[in-house]
Amino acid sequence: MSFGDRGIREVTFRQGFDTEFRDRLSFLVQLGLAETTALASSLSRGSNRSGIVPRDVLLALVGRFPPPVPIGKPHRYEMLRTVVGGTHRGRRVTVTADCHAGT
Repeated sequence: MSFGDRGIREVTFRQGFDTEFRDRLSFLVQLGLAETTALASSLSRGSNRSGIVPRDVLLALVGRFPPPVPIGKPHRYEMLRTVVGGTHRGRRVTVTADCHAGT
């Protein structure tokens, strides 16, 4: 929206993760544990309770773990890529800019 007056029609964002982390996160999402809508009372194993929100359950369970303790200096590397496509002086153009940041 900030650049709409300059002809920008679409902006997307992607985040890359380690494959093992992505698979684990995907599994939790497939189970429904990322849902923010309360479950129906019939799904709460016969109790009369309703309003159980799967994401709240997941966060409560994760909260049981002790906080992580850093071991040594973290090794990080990030790459930010911007791909812009459009027209310039009547010609179709694509510009790619990469920013590499590592420690």
